Amino acid sequence: PTTEKLKDWLVVDVDAHVNETAFWSEITDRIDNDVLRYIAQSFKDRGGAPPGLLNSNGPLYQDVAGRIMHQQSLAEPTPPGLHRQVQLTQRAMDSLGIDYMVVFPTPMLSLGMHPQVDAEVALGNAYNRWLIEQILPQDTRQKALLYLPFNDPDACVETVERFGDAPGVVGFSVTSTRHKPV
Repeated sequence: PTTEKLKDWLVVDVDAHVNETAFWSEITDRIDNDVLRYIAQSFKDRGGAPPGLLNSNGPLYQDVAGRIMHQQSLAEPTPPGLHRQVQLTQRAMDSLGIDYMVVFPTPMLSLGMHPQVDAEVALGNAYNRWLIEQILPQDTRQKALLYLPFNDPDACVETVERFGDAPGVVGFSVTSTRHKPV
């Protein structure tokens, strides 16, 4: 059906990914732990702007070698105003007739494999804060499944208590990519 026909239906995309590394410094600036924030920010000076502290270097070919502008490089131009991530998500939603989009991370889906549990907790919380503070307030059609640092059960409880009632949060994601069983 065309997007015009979809206006009669409520359409919710519950599998929408944020390419958080495109805005990585905004996330690492929100790390609560001073030492981990310093380590993550030190990567800004390195060539290629690697996502410091993430420990994720999987295949980066999803954008078909740059032929899909809306993928890895997020090369689409956006005007000043709303956050770039908000604008790109709005474009995707509007082009497909989507009423609500539920976002969660992409490279951070492998964060459960990080060898340092405290880094998983710190990055997960920083990402959650970024969504709650920067992205969700700009568009009520965008909702979020926040990252739950499953390698630390106490931190999971703290994460739910800290962020669970934030506007736009509809749940939490537990990624199964980890050494511990889910």
